[in-house]
Amino acid sequence: MLSRASFPQVEAEFTEFDTRKENAVLDRMSQLIAKLGEFLRELAQYESAAMLQKRALDIDHQLFNNMSRRVAESTAALAKTKHLQ
Repeated sequence: MLSRASFPQVEAEFTEFDTRKENAVLDRMSQLIAKLGEFLRELAQYESAAMLQKRALDIDHQLFNNMSRRVAESTAALAKTKHLQ
């Protein structure tokens, strides 16, 4: 049975085109930034919260299309923070 280790040169050549790992990291980073933004909003630090929520929204736009649930949730969270500001 062949494994990925059998073809290290081929794997090395195509790894640069595999963005799944990078997207997974960006996805988790977006979720963490969004949670931190919510936390800051609860502490009434609206300017900092809005900045972080905007960053999370930018990442979500990069990863998902405009009609995705994550983009909608990020947009709603940012709107709520802006409203409270």
